[in-house]
Amino acid sequence: MFGSVQPSAISKAVAIAALAGCGINQSPEICEVLDISHRDEAPIDAGAGFVLQEGGYQAGPGGASYLTLNNCTSGEKIRFTYLSYGFEQSNTSLNGNERDYRIDARDELPILKRMILDQARPSTIDEIIGFAEESGMYVWRETPEDQSRAEEDCGCALFYPELRGDKDPSRKFTQREENRVN
Repeated sequence: MFGSVQPSAISKAVAIAALAGCGINQSPEICEVLDISHRDEAPIDAGAGFVLQEGGYQAGPGGASYLTLNNCTSGEKIRFTYLSYGFEQSNTSLNGNERDYRIDARDELPILKRMILDQARPSTIDEIIGFAEESGMYVWRETPEDQSRAEEDCGCALFYPELRGDKDPSRKFTQREENRVN
């Protein structure tokens, strides 16, 4: 359902060559973010209009690492937090259960990625979310209706520009592309 790209097989050179073969002149690194408190790694084309991106942040004594699955057609984002530390508050997961926000589900991360990226055994969104929650991950879902304005994700602008629809163009992608040309 989501594509045949295996995370372990992705290298920057392979990704750039694949994009060049599709007529795309940018590399996935155009969507990377690294600043004092936040990081987003290069996105991966998960197939069928979906993009996967790993990221994280540090906020005071706490921080988190997560995967974000972007639906480029609808603009929906599903974030799977697999590591969180230094927070004392609790949150409510999608199934309504209260939980401590301190999470360590790093061992399940390769399984989650495989569920999203493996074409040999396609998984539905509900199966992926179910696995993540059963593994102790915090799952957060954001729809375009939850946003003040729907903006195209940078990875979606890179891999699926034809799916923008009425979403605003990705500012991150547009600004970096302008900087690369100038």
